[in-house]
Amino acid sequence: MAKRNTSEAINTKEGEMEFRAAAASYTKRATRSKAAAREALKSVGIITKSGKLTAKYK
Repeated sequence: MAKRNTSEAINTKEGEMEFRAAAASYTKRATRSKAAAREALKSVGIITKSGKLTAKYK
């Protein structure tokens, strides 16, 4: 799947399908294991390196 320009709208059927596929792929990778899930949470800033919630999520 080709990467979309982030400024392009996803309000077309094709855009929606691409978004759904990308979201499903990310979810599959991020929930493969407990370690993968923690790494995904760290990468988006929800938890710290030590595993605690960041201030924004307390």
